[in-house]
Amino acid sequence: MKLLNLDWSMWFYGMWVAFATGASNSVIAGLTLKVMDDTVFNREPGTMLKYVGSLFVIGAVKDFFLYINAHPAPAIVSQDTRASVHVEQLGDGALTKTVKTKVEETVAREPEKP
Repeated sequence: MKLLNLDWSMWFYGMWVAFATGASNSVIAGLTLKVMDDTVFNREPGTMLKYVGSLFVIGAVKDFFLYINAHPAPAIVSQDTRASVHVEQLGDGALTKTVKTKVEETVAREPEKP
């Protein structure tokens, strides 16, 4: 059984970006609450920090799981190796052979969802 070559780095990068995006958007929303009405959202010391902290966690986790839902597994990386042979006859009757090898690495589709 051959194991698949998966693009783990981009998958983890995408999860990190989703987490950071959700967290930063939530912090902006929490700070906007303070600007809109300081008397309601900051009644006692530390209340605003609780609001922003809870929005941070909820936004980060939400975007993280949305990314996992859209990309349940890393993309499959495939390698395509092609070789071309060029044979040429010289004037004295000798043959020369040139071999060129080209390796292409492509990120293919993501695996199907179960």
